[in-house]
Amino acid sequence: MKSLHLILISFFTYFVLFVVVYVTQINTTLIQSEDMVPSLYLPLAIIQDNSFYLDNYYQEMYENYPQPDGAEVPFYLRKIDGHFVTAFPIITPILALPFFLIFLTPFVTTSLVSIAIVAKISAMVFVALAVGVMYKNFNLLGISHKFSVLLSLVFAFATNAFALSSQGLWQHGASHLLVALFFYFVISELITHSSINLMLSSFIASLIVLNRPPDIIIVLPLLVFLLFNKGRVIKKILWLGMFGLAPIILFFIYNNYYFGSIMNQGYGDQLLTSWSAMFPESFLGLLFSPSKGLLIYSPIFLFSFIGGFLALKKKQAFYVLLLGLSIIYMIVMSKWRHWYGGYSFGYRMITDLVPVFMLLLVPFIKSDLYQKSKRYFFGAIIWSVLIQIMGVIYFDGIWHTLYDNGPKDYSWLWSVKDSEVIFNIKRSLLKVGVISNDSFLR
Repeated sequence: MKSLHLILISFFTYFVLFVVVYVTQINTTLIQSEDMVPSLYLPLAIIQDNSFYLDNYYQEMYENYPQPDGAEVPFYLRKIDGHFVTAFPIITPILALPFFLIFLTPFVTTSLVSIAIVAKISAMVFVALAVGVMYKNFNLLGISHKFSVLLSLVFAFATNAFALSSQGLWQHGASHLLVALFFYFVISELITHSSINLMLSSFIASLIVLNRPPDIIIVLPLLVFLLFNKGRVIKKILWLGMFGLAPIILFFIYNNYYFGSIMNQGYGDQLLTSWSAMFPESFLGLLFSPSKGLLIYSPIFLFSFIGGFLALKKKQAFYVLLLGLSIIYMIVMSKWRHWYGGYSFGYRMITDLVPVFMLLLVPFIKSDLYQKSKRYFFGAIIWSVLIQIMGVIYFDGIWHTLYDNGPKDYSWLWSVKDSEVIFNIKRSLLKVGVISNDSFLR
């Protein structure tokens, strides 16, 4: 099984499961969050209006997804000099442009439903491509073909890449692809010491940060690591700067034209006001919350931390760096007042770390400990896949509507009895007739 086969298997599975769930009306939710609404319409604005302004689509967006307090401008938009622009980064919708060009022809109406379906297809392709690139990464790190396939399938179906990133035009799907590509060039550079890999890693790193600014925590330590690895520091600085600055310069031009500012439009006004989460409760919540915890929704990543500590013991610098940056990333995200990710499935705020956690499985797979704990490893995979399938089938906002108390009170995130997992298990039992009491749905 090669990289292309894994890409096709992943995309086909994502698409078929979506069609089955949607056609049978088990789950007809096409847009998982208002956060992705601008990403649905921006490709249309670029194609039809040759502009990044969303003026022609504002009314439709507002009618379907208004600001809860009735304000003129929903949180996902900004009004600048009488024009409406997206409040979020534009890398993801730009990457999705080819799919909108292909599928939204004059023979297809640009209704909200058709737009949302094209957005879903775009996200599925992003994640499926990331699966193929991760397979290449595992190969480069010396994993056998069998284990490279296994870990690629784990990435595809046992992580939030499945139930979240592939299900809509979040920034996370594009992030998975870009981060996977970044690792490919980083690992290749560590092996070959080729300037082309250094240049490409720098270019992709810029796109990653522009797509999801917190991901600078992922790329910056690795770029510094490349910079000082095997000398040639001055030459590397020139290559990194030349190719890394190009997307950033274009971003500044875009922001100056459409916002009159170089500030990141989606995060700039929150930068100094949203670090109010209760640490360390929030940090522990990212890992263990019954409704949002990484190790509850994807317990396979317990072995990533084991792999990281095995690498620390053996002084394997690359993996130790991955472990360190992942912990720093989680600490930073745990200070964000919405560390649980708002209306979303699973551990959304650290979903971009999924490729990092996948690479941290490599030291574990290579160790003697793998053979001793293989049954637990595969048990964790099975649980992780079942949870992700549950997310695809049932994530429709009902659980959040019933139990989400927002950031003012995090206790709802610690309830086992009312957790999203238990809630979805009850829904499954109700559907197959094992239970008949549906009062938990109200």
